[in-house]
Amino acid sequence: MTRLDKADTLDLAVLHLQQLQQRHRSVSMEIESAAYKSGFQACARQIMTYLTCKKAADLKTIKALSDYLQATQSVPQRCVRNRSQAGIRCLPQ
Repeated sequence: MTRLDKADTLDLAVLHLQQLQQRHRSVSMEIESAAYKSGFQACARQIMTYLTCKKAADLKTIKALSDYLQATQSVPQRCVRNRSQAGIRCLPQ
């Protein structure tokens, strides 16, 4: 094997590893997105159940909140850990 062959082999190996890493990131993002959406939907259902069962708000407010939750569900969120304060905040992207 010549030096050129070795360099070509190394380049192909690096390219292959980069492609594998990119695929892995893509799958991870899809899984995280699905988990986020599922959790959001469960939380929204619990909120609506609580408000309707406890009659904690009037129907107009409940409808407005339901509409808002449905509208914001489709907006991707970017969650960042706030180092200065305890907790995580999510920002629309």
